Amino acid sequence: MDATALGWLAFKGIAVAALPLAYVGLSRDPAKYRKLAWVTAFLTLDLIMFGSFTRLTDSGLGCPDWPGCYGHSNPLSAGNRFAPRRLPCLPGRSR
Repeated sequence: MDATALGWLAFKGIAVAALPLAYVGLSRDPAKYRKLAWVTAFLTLDLIMFGSFTRLTDSGLGCPDWPGCYGHSNPLSAGNRFAPRRLPCLPGRSR
């Protein structure tokens, strides 16, 4: 994975994480920390539920030799191997 893609991914992650922190920092609501705690608890429970669903339905078997993922150190770089297979799935494209 090149540095540009890694930087873009890091930027997206920071942008998503900055939204709730900006809400807490800019809000004058006295219960803002309580709301942030409830949102964090809900998202944590949501993450656990989706993780268990993925595990129980055997949907997480995309990389059989984890953490290598087909010999690559990063599963995002292994996506290039699957790009031709995803091409027919694009909207408006027929076989």
